[in-house]
Amino acid sequence: MSSDTSGSGYETPTGVPSKKQKRKYSQKYSKSWENDEEFKKWLKSSKKSANFAYCGVCKVDLTIQAGKTDLRKHANSKKHKENCVVVSRQPSVFDMPGSIRKQKETDAVKTGQASQAPTPLPDSVAVP
Repeated sequence: MSSDTSGSGYETPTGVPSKKQKRKYSQKYSKSWENDEEFKKWLKSSKKSANFAYCGVCKVDLTIQAGKTDLRKHANSKKHKENCVVVSRQPSVFDMPGSIRKQKETDAVKTGQASQAPTPLPDSVAVP
C-alpha cells in the first residue's frame, strides 16, 4: 500500500500532503503603455528594473505585477490626483521668460505706450 492518501500527488519533505502552489508571473513594463491616453502624460520606464514603471508626476517607481491594473490604481490614487493638479498649475520653465515679456508688451499696448519706432540695431551689426 502507498502512504500517499491525498489525491494531489504533492507531499512535503515530512510526508504531509500540501496544496498545489500557484505560479507567480511577473509583469514587465511595456513601452506601448506610454502611448496610451490614460498614461502618456506621466508614465515612463523605471530605471529600477523591467518590473517597475515610473510616475513622472509623483516621482515614484511603481510595481506593475498586475500590469495596467496597477497603473490605473495609481492614477486614481489621491496622491497622484493632487500632484497632477499641482503640476498643471505650475508654468513651464520655458514659458516663464516669454510670458513675463508678453505681459509687459500687452500692458504697454493697453496703455498706449507701445513704441512704434523700430528697434535699433547694435553697432556691431553692419547694415548693407
